[in-house]
Amino acid sequence: MKIIALLLSLCALAAPASAQQRNYTVTSFTQLRVDGAIHVKLTTDSAPFARASGKAAATNAVDIRMNGRTLTISLRRDAWGAYPGDDGGPLLVEVGTHRIERASLSGSGRLDIDRLEGMKAGLALRGAGSLQVGAIELDEFTLLVAGAGSARIAGSAKQASIKVQGLSALDAANFMADELSMAVEGPALVRIGADDSLDLSVAGAADIVVSGNPACTMTVRGAASISGCRR
Repeated sequence: MKIIALLLSLCALAAPASAQQRNYTVTSFTQLRVDGAIHVKLTTDSAPFARASGKAAATNAVDIRMNGRTLTISLRRDAWGAYPGDDGGPLLVEVGTHRIERASLSGSGRLDIDRLEGMKAGLALRGAGSLQVGAIELDEFTLLVAGAGSARIAGSAKQASIKVQGLSALDAANFMADELSMAVEGPALVRIGADDSLDLSVAGAADIVVSGNPACTMTVRGAASISGCRR
């Protein structure tokens, strides 16, 4: 009996912790900041909400704070599980708001945004994370991708300003801007579309493919590969 009891105890310790969902009270926000290795899904045109899903150790580590119209999502390292080496397991944070004007991701996390609409919006990715936007329909759009991360966007904007730095990759083959200003620094990989005009500045060995056959004004320093421009 003692052996059976011991085996049952060991099985209970070895069994994975059950997943749980934790809800947070938030008000409407127009700016989102994500710091750390977190997967965040943002839904726009929605009533404000925030929830985290994962093991208890993971959800307990999430820190969600409102500061004015800014929602910040980060991790509290002191809240991880008690077992050495336990990283809390997979973690998903889902948030919603009426509209977003600025969003940023720093670190090795992932940020998925369903859509951006309205007059203008700006996004920033710093680090080795991943950023994705399903649909963009804006008058003005700005994007920064810096570090070793990757971004994928789709949609359109009348005016767009994009900066890509480092070992980053930007897949914007399904994005089109009427007027585009873009600066690329380092060995980045870029796929982008422009209808009318493209003002392009490149420094380094970037690989850039442009669709839409825009008239291009280019300043190039380094051994960059650029195709698709009409000069």
